[in-house]
Amino acid sequence: MSSQPDAPAATAGRFARLRRLFAGKGAACLVLRLGIMGLLSLAGCGYGFSGGQSTVLDVETTAQLSGPVYARPDTPLRMHTLRIKSVEHPTLYPWLGQAIRSNLRDEISARQIAAWADEGNADYQIQIIVHSFTLRTAVHDARDVSLLYTAAIRLTGIVYDSAGKEVWRSTRLSYSDTYDTYNERNAAESLSSQIIKLLVSEMRNTF
Repeated sequence: MSSQPDAPAATAGRFARLRRLFAGKGAACLVLRLGIMGLLSLAGCGYGFSGGQSTVLDVETTAQLSGPVYARPDTPLRMHTLRIKSVEHPTLYPWLGQAIRSNLRDEISARQIAAWADEGNADYQIQIIVHSFTLRTAVHDARDVSLLYTAAIRLTGIVYDSAGKEVWRSTRLSYSDTYDTYNERNAAESLSSQIIKLLVSEMRNTF
């Protein structure tokens, strides 16, 4: 009748073999040591092994229906719906608001943060407040002819749940760039694309 080693003895034996392998000098030992060191390095840098990345829309509110949403195409979880509450800006240019709306929809959709609700109720609403948009001469020649122009935009994004309660507010974001022609509409479209990327990144990375 054969006898089986007890569980503590078997576990101790496995750890002893692992220690001998880790302390060895062969190629397998080197691969083992490098693998373990790599995993420890990733953990020390803050990397995790979770199945998805959370966003501002993961907050617990009365509008949350079926768990968090992750920016992964293979997630089986329901994606929250989002609509634009308003885009407020101090200019008389209707195309500024249009450019911000278009870029916001594209960026949110590309990162799969939410599904857009064009009609009816949505789980969340986002409001964009543009504090300023300017286009000024940056460089001119001896005859005072403008050679380069600097455009700048500053805005804040605010997210509300379906009950109208504010659940998140971005920092006051700003972005600027230079252009060789004075074209306010082209500058607005370019700036809004870049600053919306900053806004959506902050929605993901600050939570």
